[in-house]
Amino acid sequence: MNPKDYWNSQKAAYKEALKYIHGRKTGVITSFKTPWPKMNDAGVNGFEWHSMTVIGGRPGTGKTLIKDQIVREGFKRNKGQNIRILEFQLEMVAKSSKVREFSSVLGKPYKKNNSSVTLPNLSYD
Repeated sequence: MNPKDYWNSQKAAYKEALKYIHGRKTGVITSFKTPWPKMNDAGVNGFEWHSMTVIGGRPGTGKTLIKDQIVREGFKRNKGQNIRILEFQLEMVAKSSKVREFSSVLGKPYKKNNSSVTLPNLSYD
């Protein structure tokens, strides 16, 4: 096992940084754009790739709504980029999150979607 396979020298890191800056300046390297211009402007025209963004706040303040909009709009706003989105949360199980997302897209309250009234034309496959 050669340590050079796992570690970069400072010289290599500087070269990589200069290449990255050049790529950003020429538009070859772009950011992940969000639905909100102010959020994009607060960063480097969106979220920088290979970074992690944490959305925190008290319960019921809209964290899941923000996350859902970023995920839903991400593919539309970043066309031509081969992207995958890893989404995880510690507050809510996936099923509940998706019911909330359906509610948002359908424009119907979460409570109504979860009532005993049958909604027409839904496929459960």
